Amino acid sequence: MLKSVLPILCVCLALNVWGQFSSIAIQNIENEPFFLYVNGNLINDKPSTYARVDNLWDGFYWLKIVINPQTEPIILEKKVPLLGLNNLSFVLRKKKGKYKMSLQALQDFAGIFRMPEPVFRVPFPTFPNPRREEPEPPVQKPNPEPQTEPETNKTEQPMPTDRYAMRVLDSEFEEIKRNIKEESNDEEKLRIAKFSMKNTGYFSSEQVAEIVALVGFEEFRLELAKFAYDYVYDRYQYYTKVSRSLKTNEARKMLFEFLEKK
Repeated sequence: MLKSVLPILCVCLALNVWGQFSSIAIQNIENEPFFLYVNGNLINDKPSTYARVDNLWDGFYWLKIVINPQTEPIILEKKVPLLGLNNLSFVLRKKKGKYKMSLQALQDFAGIFRMPEPVFRVPFPTFPNPRREEPEPPVQKPNPEPQTEPETNKTEQPMPTDRYAMRVLDSEFEEIKRNIKEESNDEEKLRIAKFSMKNTGYFSSEQVAEIVALVGFEEFRLELAKFAYDYVYDRYQYYTKVSRSLKTNEARKMLFEFLEKK
């Protein structure tokens, strides 16, 4: 009897584990409002001191937090792994004048066979949060009487522009590649590539891979691959794309370890 019951219990336990999804909650204990993006998707339409997203698939998620978006925005980014049953709770606090995000709680969901519709069917979209069309302003009738200029409502100010909106143009990217190809010295190629990334815009991981491949010396390739990580808008596929431009497994391993610490 016991032998026949054990397989059934194992099946039920497995279904319970895989039939649930995870959630992420973030609270700012400094009482400063923020916007939360998960893989480029805006979660809270209005800035708040608490935000939560439920029903997430297993995998890695990029969190982008924009604190005080209407005054002096502070942007925090973090890669978070979700492991099926985990409900992750983070807090935002200031330490020595700088914001830090730390894990506050890790709790299991309650209930059996909880299978709601997940929030993101594709955990990693191709591009960040698409632009939302703004409604056209209403036409105002002319008023002959003089009026004082109303104060600007800070809550209606636009959010900081996403990285994808500040991406490098195709013509600029081709010009950068042409300038690098014209140099025969790898040190000069590295200098031009770094300067271009810092002063042009945000690149895709595929574009970074093409630039890294133009450098001949493997040590300089790895240095450029590490440097360019801060100047891409699709970090979720960075290692997959850029590691192909490295020639040795040792360099790929060093790049992987570098990204793990980010």
